Amino acid sequence: SGMSYGIRSLAIRRIEHGCAIINNGRGWQIYHMSSPGDYGMSSSISGHIKGIIGSNRISYNWAGVRRRVCRKLTAISSRTPQHHFDTFGSSNPDAISAYRSGNACVDVNVELFETAITWYTKAIELDPLFTQAWVGRAIAEFKLRQFDQSCKDFSQALTVNGDDAIRYEALMGRAALHGARNDLARAVQDLSDALELRPNCVCALLKRSAVYLAQNDLEKALSDANKAEMIEPRSLAVSCQLGRVYSAEGNHGRAIRECSMAVATVPDQGFPEPFIARAAALLNDERASEALPDCDEAVRRNGGVNAFVQRGKVYKSLELWARAIADFTEALKLNPFDPDILTERACCYDKAGKHDLAVYGHVQALKIREDATGESRTEPFHLTNSTSDPFSERIPHSRNHNDLYI
Repeated sequence: SGMSYGIRSLAIRRIEHGCAIINNGRGWQIYHMSSPGDYGMSSSISGHIKGIIGSNRISYNWAGVRRRVCRKLTAISSRTPQHHFDTFGSSNPDAISAYRSGNACVDVNVELFETAITWYTKAIELDPLFTQAWVGRAIAEFKLRQFDQSCKDFSQALTVNGDDAIRYEALMGRAALHGARNDLARAVQDLSDALELRPNCVCALLKRSAVYLAQNDLEKALSDANKAEMIEPRSLAVSCQLGRVYSAEGNHGRAIRECSMAVATVPDQGFPEPFIARAAALLNDERASEALPDCDEAVRRNGGVNAFVQRGKVYKSLELWARAIADFTEALKLNPFDPDILTERACCYDKAGKHDLAVYGHVQALKIREDATGESRTEPFHLTNSTSDPFSERIPHSRNHNDLYI
């Protein structure tokens, strides 16, 4: 996600995706990765690790404890049973092996997703109650835009196991699917059900806030963002979402101030989201020239799809059509099936006098929308683009670097 500190990759690699150490802009914390791309606290795992490290919060002064924590994590990983993190309830070793093979395919690139589905299917055949295999297959199907089958598998995962952690993961995944299909009411329902399981989950609160914002329900969007702020005061994710809501309300000055406070806390590398959020607020305030440096910084920080899209919108506002087209094209290389980006580029082609390309782009976008929803819709909402991709940790090739943010 653009972080250059090394400790996060060490933690994830050595503890088999059981936990990660993440900087939220104010200090380093241990998080349990309850689902791909989602970081929520887990009392059992984080408590075990914190008990060994000896602190509820590792430290605000990271430099002073980094070496000690590395040693502790190495010790923890060597004596923590492997199955505690990656068997997810299955007692069938062949099913577990097939599931891990599926994960290995997903971790490479999209070309192996079909192979991943084959492995997940084998795991399910060997153990029909292996809920993580259902979820894994649903994620791969989602990324291949096999939406109907993906929805069935997420729903099956909710049916075959009553474990709250698995239910939460499936609900968050299905919410992203509903967002991609522009079914915002169902996305809200799944996120609300996820919050019933984890009332203090900032990730779910901010995702629901983003959906409410897409529905133009600003009161509920602000309410969820404020709840998230009460749980994690002044976190980067919360500040960015508050900035978006304030900007949608027309309170651009407050939105810019909120995002600026987040910008002031970020390290020198990574964390592009506050810059993207502030650029959006500046653009909404008709200050496109001032937004451009933030966009450049977000691109420099490997902001991925969202950074290129935001800079493309700024160039579009400045009527720099060629530069806007170039940025939208870069975004489409990372996410070729986003109809909104195709539409933005098509509009720029039209303004640049390239009418054939404009028509082709609009037709592509319309076809993608119809394939996703079964009918023609305008301005669909994409939970996985407007917010953090819940599957981005499993899908490196399409990472939009918003793992920690809404």
